[in-house]
Amino acid sequence: MRYFGSKDELFARVAALPSDDAALRAGLIGAITLGTVVGRYLLRLEGVRDAEVADIVSVLRPAVHAIAQGEAEPAPRTDGSSGCF
Repeated sequence: MRYFGSKDELFARVAALPSDDAALRAGLIGAITLGTVVGRYLLRLEGVRDAEVADIVSVLRPAVHAIAQGEAEPAPRTDGSSGCF
């Protein structure tokens, strides 16, 4: 996985997020990133451990973008499920 820069660079990116809750958003993005690294390299979770980095990035990109940009919630499910695990 690629290194994203120093703490100072992270704070500069946080300041650029278009939101009053930019620090929360940055923390959540960090948590997703850390969880992905832990799952891939320490826990060796099936599916994640053998995935191509490009595939991981492709799957996570929309979620990270939504958190960073503060996009609206998706429409409620119509199949009766809650959408939770």
